[in-house]
Amino acid sequence: MSTTKLGGWKATIAVSMSNYIEAGSIIALATSLGLWQEYFGFTNLAVGLVAALSANAFGAAVGALIGGPLGDRYGRKFIYTYDLILYMIGTAFVVFAVAPWMLFLGVILTGIAVGAGVPVAWTYIAEEAPSENRAKHVGTAQFAWSLAPAWCSSSPPSWCLWDSWEAASSSPICS
Repeated sequence: MSTTKLGGWKATIAVSMSNYIEAGSIIALATSLGLWQEYFGFTNLAVGLVAALSANAFGAAVGALIGGPLGDRYGRKFIYTYDLILYMIGTAFVVFAVAPWMLFLGVILTGIAVGAGVPVAWTYIAEEAPSENRAKHVGTAQFAWSLAPAWCSSSPPSWCLWDSWEAASSSPICS
């Protein structure tokens, strides 16, 4: 069934899933910083650096500067698919980090992926949704973004990161 027959809902659901996991990764990292500090013996400066490079700060800013132009050049679906792969690689480094460099690399890759995904995702919704229902579609995706912090702040960080991995690997946009 084509996206047009679905009225853009396939794109909206895919973007909603990625919004959920992206927001979830921000909360999962934020709530786990103290655990990482204890595990790796980080100083407060190192914790601040991890937070600054994350999907909630510098990493996302760099990703947005990269994602928008690449989405225009190569197409949103193409960039979105590879963005989710980058996200999966980044979260895998975070989930399985046994050394500080793995955590830092994972946080940077995840941050870039989150930042690159945002301009591509919202534009993808705008292109696929019928003009009379665009706000409804964007609202659905924003709801998913808002739902993730509620889930992640009420569950252990590892559940939230694993949930992110599962959702990214099964996104309908990658099919």
